[in-house]
Amino acid sequence: MLQRYSMPEHVSDMKEIQEILKATYRIFGQLDEDLTQLQDNILIMRSDEAGIARREKIMNITLNDVKPLEDRKYEVLVKWYGGPPYTEKNLRSRLDKLCGAGQYVLEIGKREKTLSILLELTSKHKMKTIEDMLEEVVPLNVVIKAGLRYNQHGTLKRFTHAQLKAYVHQALRSEVMP
Repeated sequence: MLQRYSMPEHVSDMKEIQEILKATYRIFGQLDEDLTQLQDNILIMRSDEAGIARREKIMNITLNDVKPLEDRKYEVLVKWYGGPPYTEKNLRSRLDKLCGAGQYVLEIGKREKTLSILLELTSKHKMKTIEDMLEEVVPLNVVIKAGLRYNQHGTLKRFTHAQLKAYVHQALRSEVMP
């Protein structure tokens, strides 16, 4: 925070001193804002547009201005902290951070060497990020299947036929119902 100093009245009345103080306060005000922004950009999830763009450039992530900032933060987070050990516990922890606990179904077939993940419809915009992370984390001899958990009968049975008639089949299947 910028602190203002008092000075003798005969000095503070001088026009030159007043102009110097105005310029100084303006410069130090901007410096204070820049330091706050720098401090926020230390953590990925608190970063602003410039901080995320800088990290994307460092990690050779294709810049995508169309994606929301939150999605870009998740992509950077996955790649930034994407290192060994590659364990099931680590994988579940990463998925919890990306999708949220309970927002996916993960099945690992150790004997068949398969990994299957179904994302809830609310997390479908994160599908590409999840697939990229799985390609990086899962060993090459494991077959990965990723998909969406579509609406089931249990989700739709609370609606009447008249209410469901307003939707097309694709929307009933793959959109989050109100």
